[in-house]
Amino acid sequence: MTTLSDIRRTICCPSGTCISPGDCYADDRSRSHPVNIQHAAKAVHRLLCEAWRDWPKNDGPMTRSRTLGEEG
Repeated sequence: MTTLSDIRRTICCPSGTCISPGDCYADDRSRSHPVNIQHAAKAVHRLLCEAWRDWPKNDGPMTRSRTLGEEG
């Protein structure tokens, strides 16, 4: 499950590699650094799509399968 902390880290370091591992900007709200909005948005989009793909999808009509010759 994606948490707010995961999203903060993704916005802070869109490449996935922390730029300040000893003193993370995402954990300390009193500090900030310039963020490229386009890169951050793409990284958050990627994070949310991965979370959606990992979500269990075993309910609903789109998960049912049919075999040839089966009715119903």
